[in-house]
Parts: sequence; structure tokens; C-alpha cells
Amino acid sequence: MKDRRKRFVTLPVEHVEVNHKHVGLRLFFFIFFVAVAIVGIALGVYFLTRSESGWETVTVRSSAMNNCGGDFGFYYYFEGTSTQNRSAYRAVQDKYTELCVTAYREFSPYEDFSDVKNVRYINAHPNEEIVVDEVLYKAFEKSAWSRFLYGAPVWQAYESLCASSDDWTAELYDGALNAEAAAYYAEVLSFASDPDSVDLELLGDNKLILHVSPTYLAYAQENGVESFVDFAYWKNAFIIDALVEGLRAAGFGAGFLTSYDGYTRTLTDQHCTFPLFAKIDDSFVHEGVAQLGKNFSSVALHSFITRGMDDEMHYLYADGHYAHVYVDPTDAVSKCATDCFIVYSPEKSCADLLPYVYPLWIADSFDSSALSSYSSAGLFYVYTDGPTAHYSDPDLVVTMIDDGQWTFRSILD
Repeated sequence: MKDRRKRFVTLPVEHVEVNHKHVGLRLFFFIFFVAVAIVGIALGVYFLTRSESGWETVTVRSSAMNNCGGDFGFYYYFEGTSTQNRSAYRAVQDKYTELCVTAYREFSPYEDFSDVKNVRYINAHPNEEIVVDEVLYKAFEKSAWSRFLYGAPVWQAYESLCASSDDWTAELYDGALNAEAAAYYAEVLSFASDPDSVDLELLGDNKLILHVSPTYLAYAQENGVESFVDFAYWKNAFIIDALVEGLRAAGFGAGFLTSYDGYTRTLTDQHCTFPLFAKIDDSFVHEGVAQLGKNFSSVALHSFITRGMDDEMHYLYADGHYAHVYVDPTDAVSKCATDCFIVYSPEKSCADLLPYVYPLWIADSFDSSALSSYSSAGLFYVYTDGPTAHYSDPDLVVTMIDDGQWTFRSILD
């Protein structure tokens, strides 16, 4: 069952005709894409059936109606006899299903559940003390370094943009093309940046209060704002961490998970081979592979569509330019600083990587000088500069499939 239940939000604006400034696609882009296991990942082995030892895709049980399993690919290595593997698969599947159901219910900004105080509930009960689940409380704690969560109405509008089926609909939500939408976003982000207007107070013991000022409450009522906080495209970073922690605690440690929006976690050391892609016009060519043989967490971002589910993160206009869910809170315009940016670490979780990734990614230009602090923080990176991919990991092995136009440059050289 599809469970990415995003909905189209309604903006307090009317559609206006706009002049498109054609933004031509660059001739080619290069992408090193870590979070690719949903559509296929080369691991040096083929996935085997459950009748013998090997890799297997673990899915959420079909009977679980509300779950986040559709956001993730989960791959696990089973070793034993046919009977042992069938039993082990059911055990892993049961735990994975339980964790996916719990995470979906906790982080949902749109659905109510009578027995869960989730993101939707918090937004519907401002200025009240609420006790939430520990996983959700920790996610709020780890988000406190930024006021990102408070831009919820804008982030949800850009999700609607990227889910649009035509340019006319997309323009309704695009702050770069619709002046009324831009004005509305500016008003919302003015509230979002002001702690006196909206602020989440963490009281300890999983208790919190979402403080919302009378002025913002009145504005929300008048303009149809229902969400004061939302994790948006940060959400799966926290969920994948919770899934990994829950699986490890249950004794399952021979696999990895990856999300459609770029987050990857391994349960233990994995010898993984990731594909490298090049973009020439509108075609993607598998140019090479990169090997990584360590336990890691990663965030992999790219500025264009590479496969089916990426259209939930990007929208391609008929004139060839892109809009994204990645929105600059200073001007409410979507932007990506470079074509591809990956940060990974053997020590940190995906949520721990967020402060290192998005401030560089959502910008008018890529500030490579900021990467100088990554080594001391235990981080590695790959980013593109035209046809050149720069990387910092001495253990990363890059192999070209064909004679290509791409250059791989280590900062250690």
C-alpha cells in the first residue's frame, strides 16, 4: 500500500500569468548517488531467494495499513538452511513492520490517530502541554539547531508543487514564478523565524509545548494554515535512524536501509558498490561504480530527476528548468547549490548529518571551503563541479565502466 500520503495544500492566492525565463539544462551532469537501493544497488552479489543464503528484500507485511515502508528499501543477508531462512525472514519482517507502523503514525503531519500524539496532533493543539513518544521527542531535540521545522506551510506547499501534473498547477506554488505565493511565503517565514511567534518548548520526560502567538493563530485561521511544525524532507533521516536502532536492539544486524529521498544506514559493515551516473541532455548513462566497505550513514542529494520516485522531490517544467522541495528560507525560492552532494560518516547517524548537509546544499552557490571542517567531524563527502567529482575518502574506490568524460579528484592527491 502506498503510504507517502502527501496532499495538495491550498494557498491563499490566485493563479496569475507569469513570464517564464527559459533556463536551459546544462549539457551534462554527473551524479554519485548513494541512496539507490530502492531501484537497484550492486553489492557484488545478486539478491538470492529465501531458499538459501544470500541477500533478500524485506518488505512490510501487506496487512499493515498505515506504515512508512514505501519510503524505504530494506535489504538483509540471510545465512542458513531454507527452513531457517524462512523463519528468520518472518522474524525480521515482523520487527520491521512494527517499526514502520510506529514511525508513520508518530511523524504524520496529516493524519490523526486516537492513541498517538503525533505531529498532526501537536499542530492541532498549540499552547498545550503534550506527552509524545520518545522517538518523536528525540527528533525534536535533534532539530533544535535550526528553525527549519517552523517553515512547515512553505515546505508543504513545495511538496504540492513537486507533485503537480502540469506547469499551470506547479506555478501556483512556485515562489519564483507566482508573486502572490511569494508574498504569502514571506509572511509565513516571517512568523517562522520569530521565536515569539512560534516556538517548541521541550520540557523533558518527552513533554513539550508548541507555543503559538495570538497573532500567528489569527493569521493561520484566516489563511488556512494547519501546520506550524513539520519535518518535511528531514523526516526520513529521523525515521531511518529509528528503524536501524530498533532492528539492532532486536538483534538484527546484517543489512542496510535506504530511502527514496537520499538517506542510507547500514546495520553493520557492508561491502557496497554504488553506481555512478552521468546526465547528457535528458538521458542517464551508467558511467562507473564506487566501492565503500565500512559501516556508514549517508545523505545523498541531487538536483535533477534520476528515477521514478524522485519526482516527489523535483518538478521539471516544460521549458527545462527545475523546482525542488529544497527551499531557501530567506527568499522562499527552491535552489540547489550544485548538481550532487553526498555526505557520509561511519560514526554519525543520518540525523546527525543534517546540520552539515542542508546549509551548504540550499544556497545560490556551493561553498566548498566549508568542507574543511568535515574531516575533524568524522565526515566524508563527494560533490560535483561540472564534470569533476571531488571526494575526501581515501578508501573510496572508483572504477569506470566505459571511457567517460568524467574526472574523479581526491582532495588527498
